[in-house]
Amino acid sequence: MRFHITFLAICLALLSVSAQAKCVLPVYGAEQVQIDEFAESGRTAREIATRAAVDQAFARVVQRIALNQESANRVLAEEQAEDYLDFVHIRSENALPKRYMAELDICFDAQRMRTLFQAGGLEFAELPSAPVVVLPVFAQPSGVRLWDRANSWIAGWAEQTSRHDGLLTFVSLPEGLLTERQLSEKLVYAEDRQVLAAAARLAGARQLVWALAEIDYSQTRPRLLIRARLFDEKGQLVAPLAAEEVVLTGQQNMSALFSRFQQRITDDLEQRWRRNNLVLQGAAARLVVSADLRGLAQWHRLQADLAGLPEILRVVPLKLSATQGTVELKLAGSLSALRAALQQQGWELRGRRNGYRLVRL
Repeated sequence: MRFHITFLAICLALLSVSAQAKCVLPVYGAEQVQIDEFAESGRTAREIATRAAVDQAFARVVQRIALNQESANRVLAEEQAEDYLDFVHIRSENALPKRYMAELDICFDAQRMRTLFQAGGLEFAELPSAPVVVLPVFAQPSGVRLWDRANSWIAGWAEQTSRHDGLLTFVSLPEGLLTERQLSEKLVYAEDRQVLAAAARLAGARQLVWALAEIDYSQTRPRLLIRARLFDEKGQLVAPLAAEEVVLTGQQNMSALFSRFQQRITDDLEQRWRRNNLVLQGAAARLVVSADLRGLAQWHRLQADLAGLPEILRVVPLKLSATQGTVELKLAGSLSALRAALQQQGWELRGRRNGYRLVRL
């Protein structure tokens, strides 16, 4: 008997399945699962493989969005993944007398998942991050390296970000001479604000992780210095992520050492994002928002624009007058994330005594 699953993405569906069987909530994409199962009959192999694929996909959804994995696992231990399934779409299949092979899309119903988490008192997030680029820097007395793909610190970050399966959205710098000319190795090492902003712009990123691995030979034994900082798209420091030192004995596996630091930094960044973008519950998850309007068309456009934001789960119209419209928003993230998203759309969200007001920038 053989069973193999390859996870590419996880999906939660907010609405009904489209004709192409795609999930509506784009942050989680469409999960493609490959199955290959042997049994006494092709039908039995199909049932076993599909059930196992759904169970593992369900576990991956939980792992991706839950803030505390242990608490989530305790609550979910008694749950059946099939109870939260939205659909299984067969991309391709091959049924043999005692074998079943297929590529499946597995999606879970978002509202039922949210209800499960909220009923269990679990903290979770489902808002994707804005694009983040990692700029790895390797330094030693012979010089600074940014583009050496044979270097395990630099190559390791490319692998780490490509396989990351969370709410962080990683992007890469475009390869080529043009990029290398714009990003001076010495200035990147010095955390030059303008150069870091240029790197974020080239990658189309909203935030940049500056990740340094430096070997220091100034003492009796060489030391590995790890530094990581988070910057915004303008090159301004947002937060320090790591600052550690390791004495090198000559016995360590440097690739494994680098991998451990890279995983730790990525996990910390992922947890920071989840904590700052928890799905709100109760009254805190709802905002009453008003905006000045100049016609019915603008009223409908405002609702459509708000409903299109991933930070908003639902828009409920409450009141419309000749000059103003009022809606209730149910959020899928933090108020700060909503403010940032609205600002990108040209709106400022201002608090007031009886709710909030949207003002054009």
